[in-house]
Order: sequence, then structure tokens, then C-alpha cells
Amino acid sequence: MHAVATEVRERVSKAYAQMDEIDGISNLSREEKQHKRCEVADHAIWEFEVSKTLVRAREAARYDGSPAMLKALEEAETAWERAMNKIAERAGRPKAPGGTRSGALISGRI
Repeated sequence: MHAVATEVRERVSKAYAQMDEIDGISNLSREEKQHKRCEVADHAIWEFEVSKTLVRAREAARYDGSPAMLKALEEAETAWERAMNKIAERAGRPKAPGGTRSGALISGRI
């Protein structure tokens, strides 16, 4: 389960960094930045979808079968989904003033 959490953090951080870099390009229009952020989000979400990490965690939980392991799996699946939603939301919205980011909401792009 630790691998799931680590992968989630790494993928979200990588996508956010790429989108921050796009936002810093001054010669791109707002629409071009939006398009490039969406491309980054699509790729990051695709990487989540083809990753074997969550599949392995599910297999481990099925093999173990303990209530604690099943609860950990449920939390991991929730974090996985939340991470994809966070990336999609970030792609659809420019950075807020002061560099803060808003919370994760399901954006409809997924």
C-alpha cells in the first residue's frame, strides 16, 4: 500500500510541476496554456490508468483478506481517484493569485 501512496504523490507533483512550468511561459496565450495543461493532465491520468501499482495492491489485499488490509486498499483507491481528479482540476484552472491551489473537485474531464 505504501507504493500506491508514493506513486500518487510523485505523479501529482510531476504533473503540477509541468503545469506550473507551462503557466510560466509568457509568450503563450491563456488558451494555449489551457491546451498544454490539458495535454499534461491527459498523459498523467493515462499513466495512472496503465500503472500496475494499484493492481498489485488489490492482489495483495485479496491474498491477505484482513479487514485492515481491505480498509487500506479502499483508502488507496480513494487516493488514486482523488489524485486523478486533482490533476484534471489543475489543468482546467489557472493558478490562483499568490500561487495557492484550490482543493480537489471532480472536474468532469475524467
